[in-house]
Amino acid sequence: MQSRKIQWIIIVAKDWKLLKDFYVDKLGMQVVREVPEDGFVQMQVGNQSFAIYQRDRLSDVIPKDLLTDDFEKAKTIFSFNQSENIYDDYESMRREGIDFIQPPTKQPWGQITAYFKDPEGNIWELQKWD
Repeated sequence: MQSRKIQWIIIVAKDWKLLKDFYVDKLGMQVVREVPEDGFVQMQVGNQSFAIYQRDRLSDVIPKDLLTDDFEKAKTIFSFNQSENIYDDYESMRREGIDFIQPPTKQPWGQITAYFKDPEGNIWELQKWD
């Protein structure tokens, strides 16, 4: 069997342009491919493809009854690579207008984590092993 790895992460969005602007302007991701008529944008983060897909266009790809309208509850947390200095990164990102829901906090397992949301409520983690 072929080795398995995650190649893509795709966020389903209410407003793909709003999220694209957040990820490009606030987090510095680079656009690789954009298809406005499909409400789709692909970015590259290291060796990982990261994309945003407009929800009402996604129903052209997968059955509509499998899509949820519940955008209010987090179902996934995305995590960045380990931060070299989580406290500096946290302060820098806050100054840039990133909305953190938890400041850097030492977890019982020894990791320091901080969490923020994008404009549609997707949760991202900054992390550093202490």
